[in-house]
Amino acid sequence: MIDIALVIFVVTIGFIIWGIIDRSLVALLGALLLGLTGILSLEDAVHYVDWDVVSILLGMWIIAEYLSGAGVSNLIIEWASKKSKGFLGFLMIVAIIAGFLSLFVDNVLIVVLFGGIVAKTSKKAGIDPLLPVILVSLNANFMGTALLLGDLPPQLLHSVAGAEFNDFIWINGRPSSFPLLTLTYLILNYLIYLWLKRRVTPGESLDISVSVDEFHVRRGQLWASIIIFAITIIGMAFRQGISNLLGFNVKLGEIALAGGLIMAAIAEVGRVLKRDYESFNEISSRIEWNALIFYISLFILVGGLVKTGFIDEAAKRMISLATGHELLYSYSILYWFTGLSATIIEHDALILSLFNIIKDLSLHTGLNPWPLYWSIAWAGTLGSNATMAGAPAIFVGVSIATRVSGRKYTGFQILKYTLPYTMISLVIQYIVSIPVWAH
Repeated sequence: MIDIALVIFVVTIGFIIWGIIDRSLVALLGALLLGLTGILSLEDAVHYVDWDVVSILLGMWIIAEYLSGAGVSNLIIEWASKKSKGFLGFLMIVAIIAGFLSLFVDNVLIVVLFGGIVAKTSKKAGIDPLLPVILVSLNANFMGTALLLGDLPPQLLHSVAGAEFNDFIWINGRPSSFPLLTLTYLILNYLIYLWLKRRVTPGESLDISVSVDEFHVRRGQLWASIIIFAITIIGMAFRQGISNLLGFNVKLGEIALAGGLIMAAIAEVGRVLKRDYESFNEISSRIEWNALIFYISLFILVGGLVKTGFIDEAAKRMISLATGHELLYSYSILYWFTGLSATIIEHDALILSLFNIIKDLSLHTGLNPWPLYWSIAWAGTLGSNATMAGAPAIFVGVSIATRVSGRKYTGFQILKYTLPYTMISLVIQYIVSIPVWAH
């Protein structure tokens, strides 16, 4: 069964990367094959989907669409265009902002907020939108592990190791995720700026200033969605306290979905009162449902590898190979194994397996697990930027670029941007983190 599950997974990922067939359809067919071959039952498939993550995506996506429809992303874009002297400066400002916003908001939602306008602005400047939107998507995915709220890996670290918000800034007397990833992020974007500067033609450096007057700003919807967004983020940040207060476990996805539905209810009441709010039909029509199907299908595909024991076996072998040596050796083996694996595997299941094994090992041997935890978390997040199979944010970004440009992009066109970004970021973070966590 392991061989069959692995073949289905590899072939599906291959077609996803190739891109000749709709990628969400390919992922869905791969998940269906696991059922037809008897590897996963329907109950198994439902079990392996992390519905909490899906709920976070859907709930925050609804709020993000109300924010976007109200004009918040347009206001940010307008500010960025005024601060820049041309398209390159504009793109770098927006891309860097996207990364820092992903400290608090799921990276897919950041792409939804900025991707469409960046794509349209690129087209206006006479530039193919693929590279600009991919840069925003890559940056949005990059910083998700810097703090507790931005992505699933830090939430898994919270679940397995009890990491709290402050631990992502400083732990065990050393700087941890936020300062080190931020340093790598800034170095990487400076290198990207130097590379893009050599590619800019005179036409591409023309002023492309965006006026907010070009957009309709819905003031009531803007303020309502900002307030609901803030309350939802605060609720997610203090989830444990809320759970203790209520006497039962409140999940992050439940908070996010509640925020989205409350925002939708406010908007519908506003429409009844003849205020300027978008209808829920308008909002739901803009949600990338294909991306949700893609994400759910990836969970099922990885579930096939989990059910057959492939991921646990691979993780155990890698742990046995990595441990029992000097810390630098163990750190390096786990870092590069996780980073390279995450280029083709939706990395959350792999990271979770490795976290649990490291935790068990530390309990039995007294090993300090934190250097290895960080090694896995950072490499898994950065490695996932290589392909759409690793980072759904890339899938959403490519979907947006395709819709705006009217072009269908091949896997090679995407990989020529994502692979160099991934490998360079992995190398920089490895070099930056070694003196702090691997000695």
